[in-house]
Amino acid sequence: MLKNSQKLKINKEHINQIKQSWSSQYGDSYQEGLHFLIEHLPAISKSVEEIVDEIIANKPVQQIIGEWPFYDGTYVINEDVLIPRPETEVMIDHIVNNIKSCKNVLDLGTGSGCIAIELSKIYPSACVHAVDRSVQALEVAKKNNHQTPNKVKLYQSDWFSNIEQKFDLIVSNPPYVAHEIATDKSLTHEPNIALYAKNKGMSDIEHIIGKAKFFLEQAGYLYIEHGQDQKNKVQKLMRKNGFREIETHKDFSGKERFSFAML
Repeated sequence: MLKNSQKLKINKEHINQIKQSWSSQYGDSYQEGLHFLIEHLPAISKSVEEIVDEIIANKPVQQIIGEWPFYDGTYVINEDVLIPRPETEVMIDHIVNNIKSCKNVLDLGTGSGCIAIELSKIYPSACVHAVDRSVQALEVAKKNNHQTPNKVKLYQSDWFSNIEQKFDLIVSNPPYVAHEIATDKSLTHEPNIALYAKNKGMSDIEHIIGKAKFFLEQAGYLYIEHGQDQKNKVQKLMRKNGFREIETHKDFSGKERFSFAML
């Protein structure tokens, strides 16, 4: 976002233009998104024409605004990272309620950095590491890292490829959408590399669970987000790789969204 002097000066005509373009694109549906957009207009450093073009292009409202709230922070986002979603906040809540302290934390596939940065606030004495294979995503995470005094250590790594130590907690929201169902128009403006995985969405999950045991301290925890239909496969992989106390929990909408286990 730019300084206030460079932000859009809003009048009724601008709002009407935006409402008309929104109506032509979505009809009467998704009014919540329109309300969010209008509420944030004073902070958007774009012209009305740019905003209208992005609405017509079906760009998510979060990306039009350029930032989005997540847990106790607000995160800069663009098309290089996933949009932070409330489903992931449930996983952080569970971590907070079950792990009282951590020395070393690893976030795999950090994207905007939202998980790692929120954990660095929750565990201010922990050393929090966050990796991503995407250089562009890491640039976004760097912009967000200012909001925590306990700065997250950010570096490029294809999952564990550049990891050289062990952790008390490993957490990940990896790609888990199957390529076969890559038809959801709402996801077209988010990076495919962060969304889709081979083997019916399981390839990255399989890799993470298979390798995590080599990078966790004894009695360390692994938390991993997954699709609602992947619970049984995830739990089976965890058992196969020596994890115990395996549990799966639901998100706000009642879908089985993440699993965790202890080594």
